[in-house]
Amino acid sequence: MSVELGRAALAFARFGLGPHPGDLSRNEDGLELLRHELKAGTVATPVGADLITTPAILSLVQAEFQSRRLARGTKPNGAVNATGKPDEMGSPMVGDSPSSPRSPTRGDTAAGLPKDAETVRPVAQRLYRAEVSSRLAIAREVSIGFVERLVWFWANHFTVSAAKGPRLRATTGAFEREAIRPHVLGRFSDMLLAAELHPAMLIYLDNVASVGPNSPAGARKGKGLNENLGREILELHTLGVGSGYTQDDVTNLARILTGWTIAREANAAELPGSTVYHPAAHEPGALTLLGKSYPDAGPEQVHMALLDLARLIHEGSGSVVASVA
Repeated sequence: MSVELGRAALAFARFGLGPHPGDLSRNEDGLELLRHELKAGTVATPVGADLITTPAILSLVQAEFQSRRLARGTKPNGAVNATGKPDEMGSPMVGDSPSSPRSPTRGDTAAGLPKDAETVRPVAQRLYRAEVSSRLAIAREVSIGFVERLVWFWANHFTVSAAKGPRLRATTGAFEREAIRPHVLGRFSDMLLAAELHPAMLIYLDNVASVGPNSPAGARKGKGLNENLGREILELHTLGVGSGYTQDDVTNLARILTGWTIAREANAAELPGSTVYHPAAHEPGALTLLGKSYPDAGPEQVHMALLDLARLIHEGSGSVVASVA
């Protein structure tokens, strides 16, 4: 293999998604193609009739779920959301696991889902397949694929699992489209905010069920704190294990995140299924994270905390982001 051909193969394979048939035989300068892709600064946008917004997706999944249950003559469950009010949109659905994908048990279908989960499979499965098809189409069409490879890297870094119930199976692709792609060539802080407060992430790490113990909703309903999202942010999304944060930091970040949930269908201010902040479910008072006190400033409290975590990553090289990048 000539030096020029080796450089081209390196550009395609190490920095992109591999050469298309005939790419190497055309003797194109792979490095120049790579430079051109970077200078263009364009992130491919998946397209398709079923590639809709997260609120629209969650509304479809929920409507189908409710329709099937009503057809069987059963009533929706009486779960409450982080506001302490009945909420079908923010509550777990049949097939949704409270913390991780469930293990198959007797009576499960061949697909590994409970029989009741079949009631929400058509919409979720159709949307999931549409997202996968569009993603693969982009991978086939890009010349080098460096930017697309970055999209895959960050989507994996801020991962949400399609295996955890129909709502996530339907919204995993939208999470990548809405929280990752718009920021992949921008600032990490913007991507961090978009990813952590996206409805799919709030569902995946159970923040929709997290209520400040001393908040009005917590006192009224006896609901408690869920630390999943706070721990994941510190351990996997930003600083990493061994970086110096403590269990108190995990707990306080979880408290800072309380109140962030999914809009109810009766909420006129936000689209049902979109991210919303409920002050009645937020842990009151100033909270300390990594030695810094964050005042009780409503939704700005979490913004300030996440922006500071992003700043710490830029200032140091010991974060989990630096170790995997």
